[in-house]
Amino acid sequence: MGFLTKKTLKKNLLYYIGEIIVIVLGIFIAIQLNNWNDNRKIKAEEKKVIKQLLTDLDKEKFVLNSSINGLNKSQEFLKKIIYKSNHKNLDSIYFHIASSFTHFPINAVYVNLKSSGKLDIISNDKIRHDIVNYYEVNYKIYQKLENSHEKFINEKISSYFNSELPIDTALFVNPDLVKIKLKDEKFRKLIIEQISTCRLIKSYLNINSIDQLITVIKNNQTE
Repeated sequence: MGFLTKKTLKKNLLYYIGEIIVIVLGIFIAIQLNNWNDNRKIKAEEKKVIKQLLTDLDKEKFVLNSSINGLNKSQEFLKKIIYKSNHKNLDSIYFHIASSFTHFPINAVYVNLKSSGKLDIISNDKIRHDIVNYYEVNYKIYQKLENSHEKFINEKISSYFNSELPIDTALFVNPDLVKIKLKDEKFRKLIIEQISTCRLIKSYLNINSIDQLITVIKNNQTE
């Protein structure tokens, strides 16, 4: 009887141990599957974020190129007047000499990631570092350029036109009066300063930095 009892206990013990192993394995597999599913979701979210960032950067590039084109037109118009004595369309001089640089931020995706503390969703350290560097550094530069240029336009250009060259409701100026004022050294200096300012602003609007960032993202996002 004792022998049977020991045999039965041993059999039951092995059974319970087997049950425990099965349960532990089941829990382990469930955890692994859950982790795999979570990682899959995180990767999917990362790919979505990367795609949105690339879209924002493409839009940023387009907008900055538009700004550069606008600055080029104003700069060339004023250079023809001051350096080549080209007096065509003088009535529209205010459009060019008072044209200021305005930066339109296209960083909604980055701002959302930063404010929500989800920048780490970008797993690649280089991509994350370069994205943060672009928005944090360049946007501060763009803001300073915008503020400085606006101040120059308001305090010098607009002030001069208000007192010396009346503008009509359509922002046009009497071309004959402009010809006379072109002999004014102060007016000529303002034109030259606007030309130089346009050139300076363009030098900071480095489209290559966006192209480089886009290349870095595309080359490293699958790593």
